[in-house]
Amino acid sequence: MFHTVEEQDSSLISFYKKDNVNWAAPFKCKLTGDAAVSKGVNRHVVSMTMEKLKTGFTINLGSAPLTTLFEGEKEHRVPSAVAVLQQSNLFQMAGRMIGHSFLHSGFGFSGVSLPVVTLLTSGSTDTATSALTLQDCPDLDHRETIVFVLKRVKQPIRQIRKGLKETGIWPLLSARPDVHHIIFPRESTEELNPQLVMEHIQWPQPNYDSDDDDDDRIPLEKVSLVTGFLRKFIQEASQEDLRNLVRF
Repeated sequence: MFHTVEEQDSSLISFYKKDNVNWAAPFKCKLTGDAAVSKGVNRHVVSMTMEKLKTGFTINLGSAPLTTLFEGEKEHRVPSAVAVLQQSNLFQMAGRMIGHSFLHSGFGFSGVSLPVVTLLTSGSTDTATSALTLQDCPDLDHRETIVFVLKRVKQPIRQIRKGLKETGIWPLLSARPDVHHIIFPRESTEELNPQLVMEHIQWPQPNYDSDDDDDDRIPLEKVSLVTGFLRKFIQEASQEDLRNLVRF
């Protein structure tokens, strides 16, 4: 928990880029530097993964410090057409993340454009085209070319679908349209996310400054105990308790 954001993101990417993994196997996480235990830790990790998939990873794949795999407006996000992302198989990784989160009681991937969801779940291009809106084109200066959106995301869609198939949830996705809104929920109906709450908390960091008076330094074990308790409360809190906490 005391690693930098870059180190945390690199660890997540390394894990989800592994090949020949049984993603439905039992999943158990431990946070180094945090006393929290139980299923709440697993939920924290998969929730953090899904949040980063939406907001971007702190990895340097060019000039930008933040690498985002999806772009566009809320509820209309489409896979980025940046070539280096496709060449790095990061969209296949994204499919694994989405499927793995679903398998282990994590959050769905909200905010994806409905035409993209249609293509991801084996819908036809004609069906996806009929659902297109101006907002589905992330380029504000060229929205008259909205049909081009479907062509430019063809390769990312193929990679994401491959990642989803590797997690074993593909038969469910292709045969049960009624579960699409669970795996790809709309942001307007999404509940308050514990991971999002935790990311907006300024967590105490260990102080290793040798010039500090040892008597004034709070032991790392106590810091971990208190932060672990708060994390566990947030992870397991009801929606009403989370709303009250945010108000507080």
